Amino acid sequence: MPNWASGCVRVEGDPKDIEEFCKLFLFFDTDSMSQYFARSFIHQKWGEFKKEYLGGNIAEFGVEFAWSGHSCLVEGYPNGEECITLIEACKKHKVKVAIDTEESGFAFEEHIQCDRDGDLIEESNYMPTYVCACGEEISFPTNYDCLDEEECWKCEKVGNWRKK
Repeated sequence: MPNWASGCVRVEGDPKDIEEFCKLFLFFDTDSMSQYFARSFIHQKWGEFKKEYLGGNIAEFGVEFAWSGHSCLVEGYPNGEECITLIEACKKHKVKVAIDTEESGFAFEEHIQCDRDGDLIEESNYMPTYVCACGEEISFPTNYDCLDEEECWKCEKVGNWRKK
């Protein structure tokens, strides 16, 4: 069973190209397809997703990747011709993509960008660790700004965190 990297995907381009790109993710009602992003899941039915997120020149939505965005979209999986990579998909559908993920099990976050020409930029970092006054440690994403509202599961105090 993999750890899950939760992510936010932003796709820019022509609405029809964005739609074709988005069809590469795996949806609740995906039965079979010739190409897809390996282990990259959107927890909706395609019709619901299309109605909620598509139609404009920009689409932003959540996705779950098994292990990491990099392992699913950049490396792909050894499924031969079935698993398309992000580079191939951006070039094929002429879209620009930005993806931010966080995976709390190993406490890392990723930022992945790919333009219409397939130029890829990736960054992966460990999330900062914070320590409660009771000594409990936890990691939060870099851009997380609600530490003063976070309760420690061990001592149940709120906002008692300092960066390690």
